[in-house]
Amino acid sequence: MKHISNLLSLVFPPETLETMLQYTKISSAWRKDLPKYMPAAAVDHSKLISLDRGIISIEVEHATWLQLFQFQQRSLLEYFQQQFPETHITAITFHLKKHFENKTSASD
Repeated sequence: MKHISNLLSLVFPPETLETMLQYTKISSAWRKDLPKYMPAAAVDHSKLISLDRGIISIEVEHATWLQLFQFQQRSLLEYFQQQFPETHITAITFHLKKHFENKTSASD
């Protein structure tokens, strides 16, 4: 029986597999180590959405969280650069989560 890594290597090029592995490691560290820099609730209000060419993109739920993350941006970047030097992380960007719900009032 083939290992999953062997099957994945048939579908994805090695660079893509390496990026996927790095993303998984960083995502796990994000959830585990974020409370060292932010309030513990920040984990529940943020999500790692991509790792592309050394840039980590984080989605946050509210403008208040965005400000808190931006305040800690340098510390977070230094942490990930030290923990994952092989990823060559150069930046962390933060984005507000887009809400597509139409909240109209039905008061007639």
